[in-house]
Amino acid sequence: MKLILSSLLLITFFSNCKESIAQSHQNKIHSQEYWSDGLAEVNRYELSQNRYDNIHKGHLIQVYVSEDFLTDKQVKNESYSSTKSTSVLKRIETRYFNTGIYDYNMFSSTFTPFDIQKFPKAIKVTSTSQEWCGTTFVQLNSTKKGYKHTINSYFEVEGDKITNINNATTEEELFTKLRMNPDLLPIGNFRMIPSSIVSRLLHLKAISYKSTGMITAYNGQEFKGDNLKSYTITTPQLNRKVVIVYESKSPYKIVGWTDTYPSMFDKKPRTTVARLSHQIKEAYWKLNGKEDQDKRVLLGLD
Repeated sequence: MKLILSSLLLITFFSNCKESIAQSHQNKIHSQEYWSDGLAEVNRYELSQNRYDNIHKGHLIQVYVSEDFLTDKQVKNESYSSTKSTSVLKRIETRYFNTGIYDYNMFSSTFTPFDIQKFPKAIKVTSTSQEWCGTTFVQLNSTKKGYKHTINSYFEVEGDKITNINNATTEEELFTKLRMNPDLLPIGNFRMIPSSIVSRLLHLKAISYKSTGMITAYNGQEFKGDNLKSYTITTPQLNRKVVIVYESKSPYKIVGWTDTYPSMFDKKPRTTVARLSHQIKEAYWKLNGKEDQDKRVLLGLD
């Protein structure tokens, strides 16, 4: 009996060791060295945006850079007077397109800690939407139970509100976690807070939705790259499907994505497409002189 009990304890011990090793491997940030060189990665995408019963041309910029972030104040650590700080991968997205005569300028920022064990979700997400009708500002602040959601909007139905969302995954952090290590992406069923950009375009409520994540090899013709894989998120309640296509080796370059959902107006599904066209790695914050404007050519902006 003692021999059987000892054997069972050994099996349990080694099984737990294997699980711990697997979990440790899964949580490893494979691309951390790439992000710790003091430079930012700037990507330009050709954009075809689903809006107003049509597809509108534009462009989208994504910036990835590591920085130190205060976990209590949830702002950039600039004074280094507090120990409540962690390194994050910051993702900035700006998208520009016009609908007929007038312009849309939409911006979001996401702050996702590299220390996934201690901080398993994005600490903060902010976004703004500016167009000729008016302006909207949205902010998600991480709390113990989920996120505090703040919206200040020009539109009456949205108004100025503060609500709380129970623990869920923000769509924005799926991009940063993918760039760290695709193994961090949720597979199977999970609850997702839709991207603040799409939420504004569809005027969605501040809630999370049942979603499903899946990683497969990419066999399509829409995007080009080396050893491509795709991460697909489906959200049935919104009749929405997002497919992010990326290179399967670190630093997991995102070559593009599609986002299919019904228009608010005629309810017909249309697809937003972003295709990578340019990429540079620079300390862009130092390139702010008139003599640096020529570098915009490297991003296809002039």
